[in-house]
Amino acid sequence: MCESPNKLRDGSLVACRKCWQCSQNRIDKWVGRCIAESKTSVATSFITLTYGRDEDGNESHARAAILTYSDVQKYFKQLRNRGYPCRYLMTGEHGSAKGRAHWHGIVFWQERVPTSMTDYGGNSWHRTQREVPVEVPIVWDERFNEPCWVHGFSQWSAVRPRNEKGSIAYACKYINKDVDDPHAQSKLAMSKRPPLGTAFFVKRAQKFVDERISPQDPFYTFPFDAVRQDGKPVNFMLSGKVYEIFCQAFIDKWKEQVGGHYPHSDFLDEYEDRKLRKDSGDYEYLGAGRYVRVPSADIVKQEGAKPCRSVIPEKFRRIERGGGSPPPRLTPLQWVETLSDRCVFWMSTSVTLLGRYSLAKQQPASGRRVWMRSMKV
Repeated sequence: MCESPNKLRDGSLVACRKCWQCSQNRIDKWVGRCIAESKTSVATSFITLTYGRDEDGNESHARAAILTYSDVQKYFKQLRNRGYPCRYLMTGEHGSAKGRAHWHGIVFWQERVPTSMTDYGGNSWHRTQREVPVEVPIVWDERFNEPCWVHGFSQWSAVRPRNEKGSIAYACKYINKDVDDPHAQSKLAMSKRPPLGTAFFVKRAQKFVDERISPQDPFYTFPFDAVRQDGKPVNFMLSGKVYEIFCQAFIDKWKEQVGGHYPHSDFLDEYEDRKLRKDSGDYEYLGAGRYVRVPSADIVKQEGAKPCRSVIPEKFRRIERGGGSPPPRLTPLQWVETLSDRCVFWMSTSVTLLGRYSLAKQQPASGRRVWMRSMKV
């Protein structure tokens, strides 16, 4: 529970994201997700990626000045191209001593763990392409020149069973580093297609169906892998996308394998109620914050998706400048005023770049994308 929650205009409370409890909850969220992902992987490794010397031999590598996530993306692309499919969670930070960028991460191997890699050259320790490729063995728990990471050094450590929480928490602790410093650079990146832990939570939903019971709360534990000092298991809580995936997987599997309605569960009833109100475009639904999704008949989205747009409920709109009275009600039909088949006005109370034109992502009924201009109301 947050120590100093913030109160919104509608009276609801949201976490401050700065107190120690919010910081710990943020870490626990990803620790639980990563342990769940490790349960459906063949092996898990803790990897550190650092930058070596530049082409001129200088210790101050230009790419170590800022966090360049594209370097990490290319690294994992190299691994996959060499026949090692994997998923990951990476955190980037600057070292406290020299301020050099480096990366810590958890890698979840999907099929096999590399034992060696072929070095073709063109990296920080061999600038030119090798005429004869060299096979480089993977060195554990020591820095070495890994062919897939061409910018410097790698260090691999195995995450052993029943010790996942310690290794994963070590990587996840960098999530909160310098969270109060707006000028500090940090980066959190992970595999998203599907979200981390998806396979585990789908299997967990199947287990509930097999036992013919319904989940009653969003909490889950790993009794042998994540325990506190008093011996009690750590309670992790489902949230975000994996919460939706778990609930929907259970409901779908129950209908397919059992039929009828599942046993009573306030937890699932709340999920279905929120989903129904969100999909139907309920104007009073505030699950997404100040903005709500309302139906839109004149702009269509992808096939199979209900057309809708985000608006601010009338009671939360600001008082019109100078007038002293609330602005006119912006119904779905009045929200976007069509000037022609190529230009519409988009009115928003929170826009910062007034008068800026942008090409709308949605398409009107004619199938041609329109230009939208922002206005303050």
